[in-house]
Amino acid sequence: MTKYFLGIVAFAILLSSGQAQAGLVAAWTFDNDFTAGAGGAAFDFTAVNGASAGVAGGKFGNAASFSRASSQYAFTDGNVLTVGSDHSYSVWYKSDVTEISGSARYFVLETTFGNSPSGTGAWSASWALRDAGTGTGDKGQVFTHPGGLAKEVFGANSNSGIPEWHNIVVTWDNDGGGVGTGRHTVYLDGVQVGGAVDDPAPLTAVEGMVIGGHRAGTGRNWDGLIDDVAFYDHVLDQGEVDALQAASALIPEPGTLALATLALAGLVAGWRRRRQNRVLG
Repeated sequence: MTKYFLGIVAFAILLSSGQAQAGLVAAWTFDNDFTAGAGGAAFDFTAVNGASAGVAGGKFGNAASFSRASSQYAFTDGNVLTVGSDHSYSVWYKSDVTEISGSARYFVLETTFGNSPSGTGAWSASWALRDAGTGTGDKGQVFTHPGGLAKEVFGANSNSGIPEWHNIVVTWDNDGGGVGTGRHTVYLDGVQVGGAVDDPAPLTAVEGMVIGGHRAGTGRNWDGLIDDVAFYDHVLDQGEVDALQAASALIPEPGTLALATLALAGLVAGWRRRRQNRVLG
């Protein structure tokens, strides 16, 4: 009985171990550290100025924590996007600031160029909060940098003023607006906001990404928690966006889940047969 019980435990661990979901280019849970849970070591983050991971209170498990006063951020030189290809990204964030004031911008993430944080324009992916000017919340902004021109894809109230978890999903359909024209779609907390936005030029090359800050690393840093960042190689549909609202991006693939479930069922059946034989014998 003991060995069957141990087998069941082993497969239960497999089911909850965070297998990579299909289509993930890279993903990070920050449950223990800044290493990539999908994509390999090339996407591991390096913490700067004391940024920490494995902090309790994440959206799913633990999270990464950043202090704006200490200019904390984390950087990877992994290429999360490929020019000319569809992509999507998702990130959960929780601000420690109840109301941003003035012209300050608090960046959750932004891609960069040159394999190091720099001021060079390559923000093909960018998400930040700033003062909405209404006194009722902060404005979230998705920016992109096609063809050398900065363009706001989305800007609207996206933080209630009360520190709580929010999710942003951005998709890029490389031919969505027609030949030679890409299309951005933005979802806030699982709901599409505004209409899709067409960009008349391809996205700029990407050679790295900063979380907890903008492309130069310091200057517009985040204050609070970031959890479950994921980049995909396709345009997420509404069903996939809905799934991200309820569970981590790092879940067992359907095939892995089915095989593990069958194996678990086999272990239970074997244990029952063994027990029956003992009773009859």
